[in-house]
Amino acid sequence: FFRAFRWCNCKLCISISRVKSPVPPPFHHTSLTSPSLRFPFFVGSAMSCRHEHCSHGGHGHGHGEENRPEDEKDAARDSLFSVIDLPKVRALNEHQPEACQRVFKPWHERLDTTRFVRSDADEELLIFVPFTEVVKLRAITVIGGDGHQAPSKMRVFTNREDVDFDMAHATAAVQEWELAEDSLQGRLEYPTKYSKFTSVCSVTLHFPANFGAPTTTIFYIGLKGETTSLTTRQVVLNTVYESAPNPKDHKLPDDLLGGSVQSPK
Repeated sequence: FFRAFRWCNCKLCISISRVKSPVPPPFHHTSLTSPSLRFPFFVGSAMSCRHEHCSHGGHGHGHGEENRPEDEKDAARDSLFSVIDLPKVRALNEHQPEACQRVFKPWHERLDTTRFVRSDADEELLIFVPFTEVVKLRAITVIGGDGHQAPSKMRVFTNREDVDFDMAHATAAVQEWELAEDSLQGRLEYPTKYSKFTSVCSVTLHFPANFGAPTTTIFYIGLKGETTSLTTRQVVLNTVYESAPNPKDHKLPDDLLGGSVQSPK
């Protein structure tokens, strides 16, 4: 796992590399070298202040650096919030109708705990999210509730409006992630297998479990990526074309293809 990260040029990483310590550098200083890894990565400088306190022993800078304007801009970059069709977002097993729409917010409102969705009968949640444009989905962020109410797993389906709990359990998801209980205030992102998320009209997010609570609570879901020039119609046609059977894959006997059949003598 640790070999999947690169060292950077910060003071802490340099000092660690000199003593050849087995301890990896802080996550916020690293970059993934393998796109297939399912581990999350950090954005912003939330970890920076913590590690500098550890290495320099409580120096005199203020904690305002943790939320510097440039970090906030970087974290909010590529947000797909503006192209989510909010009135059409819906969920199964939510505690209140349309509560799921409240967890999709601008980045600077992500810590607002007055707007949330909670599961009802058990810990499962299923949320359908349509877009107003075709998008390329690059990463997902989830801020869950305290007291073990945060979701522990996330499964995603794309371009399907018919997914219910039975289908979700019986069908392979496009991608799955094991989630961390602490989202680090939303700075923990879960990257997608990008090639599978380049023509997305909608996503269905399945949260099948949490960390042990009777119900699951979610305060924020952030989707990152970019819009494309494709239309929904083009995506539908491409999907139909790709799923259509290829005659070359189904060879038929000559007599069914109009060939001559000799009568037995």
